Amino acid sequence: MSLDTGRYQLYAAMKSLRERWERTQETWRDAIRRDFAEDFWEPLEQRVQAALTAIDRLGQVMKRAREECS
Repeated sequence: MSLDTGRYQLYAAMKSLRERWERTQETWRDAIRRDFAEDFWEPLEQRVQAALTAIDRLGQVMKRAREECS
């Protein structure tokens, strides 16, 4: 699997998960949902975004390395 493929899969999975999470607001509106959001959902979103940013940076480094080695 290439770096781009992995990045796309992570991005697509998070997008799908975010859509499902947003749909829970229609029926799940209690303190437990808010706690879950604070304890799990928000940290997950932050970590996935950080991972996507890191993958992008790694892609740039790898591209530069290929150019310099060819």
